[in-house]
Amino acid sequence: MGKDELSQAASSGDIEGLCAAIKLPGIRPELRKSQTALVCAAEANQLEAVKVLLEWGTPAGSEDESRRRALHIACGKGYLQVVRELVKKSSEADITAIDSEGNSPLGLAVAAKHLAICKVLLKAGAKLQTGQSCKGLAAIVEEVQAEVLVDELKAYASTPDLSSELLEADGEVWKAQKEQMRLIVLKEEQKVGSSLIDLEQRLESETEVYYTTKGSEEALAKELADLRVNLQTAETATSLMQQQLETAEMAAREAARAEEEGDVEYKALLAELTKMQSEKDEADKLIATKEMSRDEALAEGKELQEEACAMKHRNKAVSDELKAESVELKNTEREREAAAALTAQAHQLLGVKERVQERKPQSPSPPSDPTATT
Repeated sequence: MGKDELSQAASSGDIEGLCAAIKLPGIRPELRKSQTALVCAAEANQLEAVKVLLEWGTPAGSEDESRRRALHIACGKGYLQVVRELVKKSSEADITAIDSEGNSPLGLAVAAKHLAICKVLLKAGAKLQTGQSCKGLAAIVEEVQAEVLVDELKAYASTPDLSSELLEADGEVWKAQKEQMRLIVLKEEQKVGSSLIDLEQRLESETEVYYTTKGSEEALAKELADLRVNLQTAETATSLMQQQLETAEMAAREAARAEEEGDVEYKALLAELTKMQSEKDEADKLIATKEMSRDEALAEGKELQEEACAMKHRNKAVSDELKAESVELKNTEREREAAAALTAQAHQLLGVKERVQERKPQSPSPPSDPTATT
């Protein structure tokens, strides 16, 4: 026979040839060649060949060279007897194994609607996955559950008679219950005794607290009277401070109003000084022009000199006026500083950060002496 003699004998159901082949030297049931033969027998629905190979020791979860499993093929094709034989020899891992296409034996049987095979696999321990369903499968599941329960009950029926052991256990139970009742009564008595001790201790403690509290009532009453006196004193001081605060606020408002009026006067005076400075500049220019032409005309120079003298007198008068206005500006500045001091005092009483000084405008530098140029 050739190298595929096992597979050929298994596929054709040649039991004599199969038995002769498995006795050849070097042939062992766990070899891939033997496993392929089992797959071929299952695929051809050769029940006797499957039995021979399984009894010889070929694994029920055998795979061929293409990784096809015998149980998966039989489930997909609906070969019930072959599936039963394979399940008898299969482990839980074989029954739930996944083939190269991601299918389980039960999944293939459900997809092909082979309900009898589904029943065999479920009794063997296979589990339905989500989405695996077909018509009549629910009834099969119920039948399997009922049969499993019946098998368990039958197994219980074969156990030996337990009457004597039950009577013995009853005696031990009554003895244990009696001892339990005694211990429960003892424990409750202990609880009652502990509760009485706790009550006595609490009574002593509360009595002590009562006398301590009663002794401190007079001290608390005296302290309360002192607190009332202090409260009245604080209210009087607060009222006085409130009056002082209102007075300070009124003074601050008056100072702010005076400051605004001073700012208006200052701006008007500054405009006037600017105008006078412009006139002075024009006069200076005129004087400079006449001095330059003095050498060209002596007659005109004498007249220009007289005019310059007259201009000096006028500038002197303007300078005197500017000095007087400067003194007045200084007086105004002092008044503004006094108003700012009053405002700061008011804000100190209120607990507010002084801000008046930040808004005080910078004092302009006094104008230059108009007589300096001439």
